[in-house]
Amino acid sequence: MVIVSLVVPVALLLFEPSHSGMKTLWTPYQQIHYEPEYTLSGEVRGGMLQINHMYYQETLNLSPEFLARHPELGRESSYNRYNLPFRFAGSSPKVLIVGSGTGNDVAAALRHNSMSVDAVEIDPAIIELGKREHPEHPYDSSRVIIHMDDARSFLKRTNQRYDLILFGLLDSHVQFSDYSNMQIDNFVYTEEAFREASRLLTPNGVIFVKFRINREWIGMRLSEILEQVFNTPPLVFAAERNYTGGATCFVAGNGNHVNDVLSTDQELADFVHRNRVAANAGTVPVTTDDWPYLYQQNRQIPRTYYSVGLLVLFIAIAFHMSVKRTTQISGRFSVFFFSMGVGFMLLETQIISRSDLFFGTVWQVTGFVISALLVTLLFANLIAERMNPPLNRWTWAVY
Repeated sequence: MVIVSLVVPVALLLFEPSHSGMKTLWTPYQQIHYEPEYTLSGEVRGGMLQINHMYYQETLNLSPEFLARHPELGRESSYNRYNLPFRFAGSSPKVLIVGSGTGNDVAAALRHNSMSVDAVEIDPAIIELGKREHPEHPYDSSRVIIHMDDARSFLKRTNQRYDLILFGLLDSHVQFSDYSNMQIDNFVYTEEAFREASRLLTPNGVIFVKFRINREWIGMRLSEILEQVFNTPPLVFAAERNYTGGATCFVAGNGNHVNDVLSTDQELADFVHRNRVAANAGTVPVTTDDWPYLYQQNRQIPRTYYSVGLLVLFIAIAFHMSVKRTTQISGRFSVFFFSMGVGFMLLETQIISRSDLFFGTVWQVTGFVISALLVTLLFANLIAERMNPPLNRWTWAVY
């Protein structure tokens, strides 16, 4: 009975219903579900990708030939979120795509005759999925160079210059609460990151940021960052919500290039005017490398942290009292060692954050840091156990 009681819950946890044709992949960062999608005539039109059971993106066939065969999907518009960035770029631009995903932005770059495309994507499984499943097969092009790297790490290391730097949606559509704000894209949307990107632009280069704005203050934050970097407010407008889905677009560039484009492209200027997103009055702190919490509105500790912290403290004290009562172990609560533990946790968090900046926001970096700290603690305890006579606790604190 004991074995059955253990096996049944495990079996229920491992069982996961899936739809016909759905593929499940596990990556170093997340669980991926991918399900092909078809037109009414049975032709593959792309597929839907879920991350950890939440909608992430779709692979889309936006080639003129495919849309001509399937008018029910709508016409190919130069004002959807994939084609719009190239209305601001010159002819045959050199393009950098940050967060290239399964390849929709890369396919758009190729359709607009880009000279070269540097596609940066952190998750190798998503790249492989795009290579296999994207109906336009953009990653097969000789003009595309794939960089499986953290976006911020790539921005720091590259010495290339680009006519267009395109920030894909990354994880922006997954809006987290205050107690879950450490995300892979944290250090991509900081003031320092956009300054690094601006240094990679050609004299007429443009940065184009696409974002799903579900909270008004996030849009205000991105606008403020770009204004500080380029010393002029960015152009902010909404993309069409058609077959490709919508997004809020932020455009900024060197000199007067963005305004020059609007002055020579009246249709684009009219579209931007109709869909302009005004930045409402108010201030919101910008994200920096020292405070990279994109999904947290104010620079303060969320109330949830206080609640959980007090709960953990209460449980620890109750457990300590229970052990003393049931085992008759003598001793008292040590404020010194409690403070040492708190300080250690703060040090661990800081080391992880700094390592992310140098080596990229990947789980391997976090795992290495935590493992190294735990091994250090193990050796410290072994040394302390074998010291004769033992060192004073204050000596250990200084050490």
